Amino acid sequence: MPAALFMALTRTLMRAAVLETASPAAALRRVNDFLLPDTQQGMFVTAVYGELDLALGTFTYVNAGHNPPFWVKNDGSLEKLTRTSIALGVMEQPVMEERTLTIALGDTLLLYTDGLTEAFSPSGDLFGEVRLLDVMASLPAGTAEEVIRSIEDCLNDFIDPLPLADDLTMMAIRKVG
Repeated sequence: MPAALFMALTRTLMRAAVLETASPAAALRRVNDFLLPDTQQGMFVTAVYGELDLALGTFTYVNAGHNPPFWVKNDGSLEKLTRTSIALGVMEQPVMEERTLTIALGDTLLLYTDGLTEAFSPSGDLFGEVRLLDVMASLPAGTAEEVIRSIEDCLNDFIDPLPLADDLTMMAIRKVG
């Protein structure tokens, strides 16, 4: 229960910080400052916060200790968007590096929680990043919805007949013509 309350607090702080700040780094710094007094027993929050500029085709983000998003480029190359800060609620005034990437036609950006990569098969194997990257590399051209559906289908086949052991959130951004 404390973790659920901490997450609810974080969500509320994020919503307020986004309205009051001018960049992803500023927003996460503000959330971190407000979380610190309430952090107890090693609790922290990982987050990726980004802003997508549809006119410029850019995605500006900060990754505060969260699973690294994957960027599959239209030429088939893949980039892991590494962490640019530590998790929120861990320390005062952490360095938060903001990065911007330009999403080209045919590029896909996948953000996800650890419920995806830490899902178990009936034999005890992890779905893992390698399997996720294999799925991402084999995706046909399509929409962001089709990307999510393909990954979810592969995941469901992998864990069947087990249920997911953790919550799962995925978000895909795909630039189509």
